[in-house]
Amino acid sequence: MPGPECGTFEQIKEWTETTCQKKARPLPNRSSRGAAQDGISIDVEFSETEYGRANYSVPRSGSDEFHLGAEEVLEIVQDAMEDDEGMDKIVERIAEKIDEDAWTRCDPSLDNYGDYDYDSYEADDTGNTEATCSRDQIRNRVLAFVQARHPEWAAEL
Repeated sequence: MPGPECGTFEQIKEWTETTCQKKARPLPNRSSRGAAQDGISIDVEFSETEYGRANYSVPRSGSDEFHLGAEEVLEIVQDAMEDDEGMDKIVERIAEKIDEDAWTRCDPSLDNYGDYDYDSYEADDTGNTEATCSRDQIRNRVLAFVQARHPEWAAEL
């Protein structure tokens, strides 16, 4: 915490920028992602805004590929086909999986050099995070995968 000599906003701001270390997300365990894996990879855009006790926010962003192994893709496609659901449902299931797991399965290498935005809101060491992906890319990658593996399924989708 800043000392009593930091009585003004500018002094607290200076103390924060020179004393506090920027947080970095730990790298996920990527041993399960090898170059020889089969399946599909979807580009995911990550963003977060960190809020801290000195009443600041700093946006960060990055991207990475979310890899779904062949078994995962086939399971999602088979489940959808068994439930008489089409490609739209497959795309939504994969998008949900990306939304749930992207922050733990990817390494977006977030830019830690955003500008600090000082504000007067109540700060509580929280932030917001987001991971987004293209549903068109999911659709195209799944179709290409299914056509290569099970062309007879592609006609049903």
